Amino acid sequence: MTELGDLRCQACGTVHERPDLDRLLWCEDCLARARLQARKGSLVIGLVVAGILAAWIFGILRPTVIVGGWIGVVLGGFWVGARVGREVLFAVYRARWSA
Repeated sequence: MTELGDLRCQACGTVHERPDLDRLLWCEDCLARARLQARKGSLVIGLVVAGILAAWIFGILRPTVIVGGWIGVVLGGFWVGARVGREVLFAVYRARWSA
């Protein structure tokens, strides 16, 4: 039987004290697992975004000057795509893994 201040983690179901859980009642281990999964998936999303951007720039626009700047744009696209992908995947994992 749990004490009055103990609650179950919504992801794994283990009992923790209330201060050890976040606002959605997830423990630190489950948060770390969801962050890791989101980080792995976000790299793939970043690569896809960068690939599409590079194909568009170098296939359709065909830059002739300042190619290094265009490469910087592709790297920026990778970073933004990975960053947004990580946040979206983290939210999806939290919604899907919640009991």
